[in-house]
Amino acid sequence: MWRAPHALTSHTAVQISRRVTETADLDVLIIGAGAAGIAAASTLHSLGRRVLVLEARDRIGGRAHTDTQTLGVPFDLGAGWLHNANRNPLVRVIRQRGGELRESNREDGGLYEAGIASRPSDACSYRLAEKRLFVRAFLKTLGGLRDSPLSAAVGNDHWKQLIAAQVTAGDIGADPHEISIQDILSIRKSGADLVPPEGVGTLISILAQGLPIKLNAPVASLAWGGAQGVSASGQFGTAGGRAAIVTLPTNLLADRDISFSPALPHDFITAFARLPLSCMLKIGFRLSHVPADYPEFTIGMGQVRAGNAHVMHIRPAERVVTILTGGAIARELTAKGEATVLETGRAILSDIFGSRAPALIERCIVSTWDRDCYSRGAYSVAIPGHARAREIYQHALAGGQVVFAGEAGGGDLAMTIAGAWRSGISAAQRTHCYLR
Repeated sequence: MWRAPHALTSHTAVQISRRVTETADLDVLIIGAGAAGIAAASTLHSLGRRVLVLEARDRIGGRAHTDTQTLGVPFDLGAGWLHNANRNPLVRVIRQRGGELRESNREDGGLYEAGIASRPSDACSYRLAEKRLFVRAFLKTLGGLRDSPLSAAVGNDHWKQLIAAQVTAGDIGADPHEISIQDILSIRKSGADLVPPEGVGTLISILAQGLPIKLNAPVASLAWGGAQGVSASGQFGTAGGRAAIVTLPTNLLADRDISFSPALPHDFITAFARLPLSCMLKIGFRLSHVPADYPEFTIGMGQVRAGNAHVMHIRPAERVVTILTGGAIARELTAKGEATVLETGRAILSDIFGSRAPALIERCIVSTWDRDCYSRGAYSVAIPGHARAREIYQHALAGGQVVFAGEAGGGDLAMTIAGAWRSGISAAQRTHCYLR
């Protein structure tokens, strides 16, 4: 039975409040209660395995987090769409449980400047350039060239430069020269996009119901490789098990936030460093009303020319607009502080809705993933020349005693919450086989 969001309480999981002490009866320790960790725990629990999830934050969800208070309606500060609906494992889970999903149409878009729609010919040129950009990138990989940066497929073409800026700012959170062509083509989106009305972060909390989760428990060290199994330690105490699934973001693994004993093989540390998290910034506005007859996705061309690449998503029924920007622009705005972020957001809003649009703003919210000490970014992006880092990330240690899981290991669903969920299921299945 699907639980509605209003029925959620602080006990959506079996939260363990006592100090954890060494336990020999656990099969698997799962580090991280984001989508991958919850998928792994749920899968292992269904297979009869005894698990414990250790989560550093005071909440469940990781980079999937729904704020329900600031705007007065659910707002996903992190993951907000369920992409690739036809092959998204989360979509199947939600539908099996009777949850509601609404379609989001990325083809319903438009270009605007000073509140006026661009000419149809400009919109046509934009769509054509988008197709040509990715065809050119694909041909580069077929041509046997090394894994080049996406910027190599752009050249001096005005529309391709615009498309590259929008794709990287609105979808990836990294700049064209930071993105591997081979990597981005391997995970190019296809199929419908769906949205759970209660928010993706709330959804993950619902799916965590009944799982043993210890919050406020950052793991400082993980001992592995011996016949005695694994042991995780931190200020929460010590927990032992026969195996471990580690679901931390690649930035934290590359920065060695967890001390592994023995140390991880060099190939793993290198792979983590070659999959850095991008910078994606979300600006949310609740308006007194949303101007009529606008498409779901819009771009303000005046602001794009001013250097503020972005995409704006409109939810008319909730009177909410979300501005997404990423890469160097997002890092610069974040460094300057929230006031500058909101000022830029208002400028984009004016470019799309017209100069009077800022007067419509009732409430606002800004994401801060780049400054979040437990993520330090949005999602993994393979740097040029190192698309294979995702394969190394998915290798197991000690025959399966330690497995890594997360959106970075999501295969053709990487960089999405669906990829994280699928990776968690796969890690759980591999660990279950190891324990037999």
